[in-house]
Formats: sequence, C-alpha cells, structure tokens
Amino acid sequence: MKTSLFSSGTLAAQCDIVEQEISTDPVAGASWRLTYEGTETGVKTMGASLLSFGAKITTTVDGGKSRLIAVFANDPATASNPSSEVPVDRWQIQEELVQISLWTIPAVIHELAEKSNFVNISKVKKDIADAASNGLDFPYTETVYPNCYRVFLKLLAGDEHYESKRPVLTRVRTYSSNYPNRLRVVARDVTYTTSALISFLGIPVDIQAVVPVNPPDANLPVDTHGKIVASWSWKNRGTNLDYQIATRRFEETSIFAFAAWDNDLYELIT
Repeated sequence: MKTSLFSSGTLAAQCDIVEQEISTDPVAGASWRLTYEGTETGVKTMGASLLSFGAKITTTVDGGKSRLIAVFANDPATASNPSSEVPVDRWQIQEELVQISLWTIPAVIHELAEKSNFVNISKVKKDIADAASNGLDFPYTETVYPNCYRVFLKLLAGDEHYESKRPVLTRVRTYSSNYPNRLRVVARDVTYTTSALISFLGIPVDIQAVVPVNPPDANLPVDTHGKIVASWSWKNRGTNLDYQIATRRFEETSIFAFAAWDNDLYELIT
C-alpha cells in the first residue's frame, strides 16, 4: 500500500513510506523517523515538502532507487498544524543559600522605622556600625533599640551577614523548531506573584503543591512611615535557549527566584 505524509496522488505514486520509527526520551520527548523510497524526483519533491514542516532530511541515491530519511521532533501527523504540538516540560525546585545583611532582618527594619521617626535611619546604622568597628559601647539605649543592639553584638563578633534560603523554580521546556508558543524574554525587570507565575509558565498542579507559601507580611521591609515596600514574589533569574541541530529541537530554561522583591525597583505582575 502506498502511503505518504502528504498524499497528493502524483507524489504518493513516486515515493512510499517503507519504515516508521518512534523513539521516546523522558528528557527530550518523542521523535519520529520516517523512511521513504521512490524515484529520485519523488524523493526530492517529498524532501522539500517535509523540510518546510521542520523535518531534518537525509537523501541517498543508489542506482535507480532513492531513499529519504526524515526526522521530526514532533508528530508528523500534526506537522502542518504547529499549534497542536505539546512541549515536554521538566521542573525543578531547589533552595539556594544567600548572604543577607543583618540590617535587613525584618525586626530590625521595623524597629528602625518605628523608633527613628525624627532621626536619620542611615545615621543610626552608621553610628552602631562605627561603634562596633572601633570597639566602643552601643551608642543608643538598649531598651529603645533592642534588635539593633543584637545586630551590634553580632557586628562586634565580626558578622555582617546571615545565611538564608531562597527557593528557586526552574522550568526546562523542549519543543520543535515549529513550536509557535516560545517564551518571549521580558525586556523590563518584573516580578510575579505566585498566582501570576502559575499562569505565565503554565505550572502543573503537582508543582503548584510544592511551591512555597508566602511568609507573613509582617516580615516584609517597610519605610520610615511603616509602609510595606516589597512583595513576596518571583523574579526571573535568567532565560536560556539552546538549539539542538541534530533533532531540530529547542531547549528553553527559565529560572525564577522567590524573595521579598522591592516594589520600587521591580514592577509586580499580579
């Protein structure tokens, strides 16, 4: 029986499928390898047709018989409709350790905002840091600035930062060169609430169940008037795009970090 991917009568008569092989890779997804045999003209015409739909083409001519091998990164049955392609996604959630200034401890931020309404906060921090570096006594009343006094003791011990965990979500998406819904890099720096990121990346339910829950807003930094100046959100750490010539596949890696990102510096997408 004569069959072809594109069954126009003349072309089907000149070029037949003699073998179809499907390979499945849990990382890269499935690939289709179709082998055609026919006349030289039929094979060349079929190759041009398949090439326009994203296949990698290898053609050989042996005497009067010509052979064409076409490798598709997505189901050739849907090659003429790229929007039906389903990409292969891999997800990873990990925790990275970051060094954070002692002055960003939420209790310290709130204390400085509350107790320093008429005093420059930068001056209070500088006075305490200078006293610690010069081996002097704490320059303010301990009962008024109890959390700043704890920072002072840590500065005396040589500690200026503390180690904290930061959740990082990575999506690795693999798709063919015909896939139309590639991620577009956002030119401006933005952050996403968890619900906005779920919609933006299409995060599946199983992954949604393990993303971090927002900590209390009481842990967010505030300004001198007690107004919250940051949001628990996700910021893009980078998007990488690799192209595999052998399979005509793209591998797109998107990395997002969760933290209290500053509202003045980054636009929040909700």
